[in-house]
Amino acid sequence: MIRFAARRPHQTAESITGDDGPQVAKINPVANGLNVALSEFGIEVDPQLLTVPGRILQAPGLQYRTKSTRPIGGAWSLDPRSFGDRPFRLVAKPLASWNTLAINSGNRDTIMGGPTAVKQHLEQFRLALQSYGLNPEPAQQPALINVSFQDLNNKDFVKIKKQVFDARKIQFKAKPNFLSCSSQR
Repeated sequence: MIRFAARRPHQTAESITGDDGPQVAKINPVANGLNVALSEFGIEVDPQLLTVPGRILQAPGLQYRTKSTRPIGGAWSLDPRSFGDRPFRLVAKPLASWNTLAINSGNRDTIMGGPTAVKQHLEQFRLALQSYGLNPEPAQQPALINVSFQDLNNKDFVKIKKQVFDARKIQFKAKPNFLSCSSQR
């Protein structure tokens, strides 16, 4: 169904105006180019598409203090080089307890390099948050669980969910306010 709904506009137009369009919509002309059932109500269906004038609206801008920016590719860039160092320092609250849970598939590490690499990525993430003016504390030791390939393959979500909650209870020193999970596809 999603493949049908997510088609290109010209494909949808061909479906509507093509030979099968009126048939699918149950408005197939029957007599003299009119659908007998609809003509009783004074309704005539033109098999051609309606053209409606349109326009592309300009994206809204983001202004912070004296600097402003416009979205590029549908996203605002909050790059510190554009807004200055720590642009959000006035509203930053400390991110006290945060961590990540790496879900490994069997004996394969989700993040190449294992726990050491996960800790390095968390530190890089913490430094990036700081560059935007946020105030994260150092991350706790990352929690790691090994989900068997068989459980993943059988989609045993009850067992996997139990492993995740048990890991959170046992491996985290404190309940995290923010938890990032990473797993291998």
